Amino acid sequence: MSSNSDKSWGILVTLSIMFGAFGADRFYAGRTGFGFAKIASMFFGIGFLWCVIDAFLAIAGKQLDRNGNYIAPKFSFKKIGPIIIVYIIVFGAIAVFGVKSLYNSITSYTNNEPATITSNVNFRSGPSVNDEIIKTLNQDDAVILTGKIAGNWTQVSHDSDTGWVSSEFLKKEQRTVKDMFAHIFSSLFKF
Repeated sequence: MSSNSDKSWGILVTLSIMFGAFGADRFYAGRTGFGFAKIASMFFGIGFLWCVIDAFLAIAGKQLDRNGNYIAPKFSFKKIGPIIIVYIIVFGAIAVFGVKSLYNSITSYTNNEPATITSNVNFRSGPSVNDEIIKTLNQDDAVILTGKIAGNWTQVSHDSDTGWVSSEFLKKEQRTVKDMFAHIFSSLFKF
């Protein structure tokens, strides 16, 4: 039979609700393998469900530390139950919004890669020389890669138009980690 852990129940609940998507509650409990698995699960669609289940386990005092001991509260739920419910609703909503915004920001960064046209090229409505020419793009025009590729054709955006160009006329721009964090920060904290 398990005994109670020396880990703080309050810290575990806070980490589970606020940063559960990043496995923070599992890392705090000393269960690093589950922490990394929880992070990975966010990319496969089951992570949100895992976060909700872990939050309820943490609140109920049924989350285990690395030694198999329960991380449980040191007080009665009858006295503090309503406070916990408000806490879950408020901080849970903040955490879900934050994870969704972070996911959207990272996705928009990876799907909208900048590139430059290397030589004058036809900008077409589809990925074939038989598709209609929308306009001609000039050497050194800046475009955004949409992430769609068909054979030797890449879909790009230029001004307000989206079309296709032969991939051989594109040069991807080098982006740094600093660029990525700047994009994520600016999209999360739009003022």
